[in-house]
Amino acid sequence: MPAIVDHEARREKVAAIATKLVAEHGAEGLTFRAVAREAGCSTAIVSHYFADKKALMLYCYNYSAARSRKRFDKVEEQGGTVLDWLETIAPLDRERRDDWRVWFAFWGAAIADRVFARNQRDQVDMTRKRLGAFLATKAEAGGRSQEEREQLAERLLVMAMGLAVAASFDPKDWPAERQRSMILSELRLER
Repeated sequence: MPAIVDHEARREKVAAIATKLVAEHGAEGLTFRAVAREAGCSTAIVSHYFADKKALMLYCYNYSAARSRKRFDKVEEQGGTVLDWLETIAPLDRERRDDWRVWFAFWGAAIADRVFARNQRDQVDMTRKRLGAFLATKAEAGGRSQEEREQLAERLLVMAMGLAVAASFDPKDWPAERQRSMILSELRLER
């Protein structure tokens, strides 16, 4: 009797390994051979789930984005603060720093690829809108109009992206406490 294979679980395992490889070695480090070696399987298994490197890279990007959305969900479910929400995307730990490194690698490819570029714009737009909706529920937003909340969400997201660049490439100079302090400073300026 053939073994029953949970294809979605295997695909997720391959994606997690591929995401780790991109975070550690950039897009150039993402090969079917490297993924197969890390997964302890053949390249045929990797190619069964992903048609080519582009499909695997897109999946890695979306895999990291989904991890970030899960962190957003948790903060929203627990009634967290704007600081808590912004911390979900700040590279405060290895997983979040790895997510940013995957996104950076993806952005490099998005410069020349319309599908990747569209996906990137959609992800940023969704995050900005989600932050704006979150701000509408928070006292920190201070009675701002919808337009003002949208502008605040955009400024906070741009600040978070800049912070992520600094902290991802120089984590020793940007430990978690310094990142939190920067976010708090920005939030105080907004009041």
